[in-house]
Amino acid sequence: MSGRRQEYCEACRKTQTQADNKIKCKTCEARCPEIMLENREVWQLWIYVNTQWRVSNSGIVGLDYTAVFAIAEVYGIELTPTLCRKIKALEIYEIRRQEV
Repeated sequence: MSGRRQEYCEACRKTQTQADNKIKCKTCEARCPEIMLENREVWQLWIYVNTQWRVSNSGIVGLDYTAVFAIAEVYGIELTPTLCRKIKALEIYEIRRQEV
């Protein structure tokens, strides 16, 4: 995500230096996607747990779910089966992204 955010910021700086000085964020292809309302809770949890990776010599293995549960409890986030599936989907995406 931070890489995407960096592209977004660079795009805005380039836009701001143009003669018209108008920022066209809604049409910028590098802008961050809007989070759907039903995914805001999982996204917030993801931000909190995104540093809780188990690693091996070959790279990241997966999230430390003991830490995920503890962090969710600290922030008062109920880990429903749906929320767990969404966290798992984000975890799988990140692992595959790291393999490239």
